[in-house]
Amino acid sequence: MEAEELPLDVHLNDLLRQIRQLDEMIEFHRNHSSDSSMISQYEYMKADYIDKANQTLKAYRVKLIATPV
Repeated sequence: MEAEELPLDVHLNDLLRQIRQLDEMIEFHRNHSSDSSMISQYEYMKADYIDKANQTLKAYRVKLIATPV
């Protein structure tokens, strides 16, 4: 059975929620931990979600220039 594709707004909302949660984890580890490998891992994941959001919009012929800050 094929998985049903999510509507664009739901999919983008989920990606943005993931990005926000990763931002919170990055901030937490910057303030409460000296584990730079965890911060790097979360930053990599954040960049991946941003890329997924860009690719999702590209399928709808929309160009969004979003990069991690």
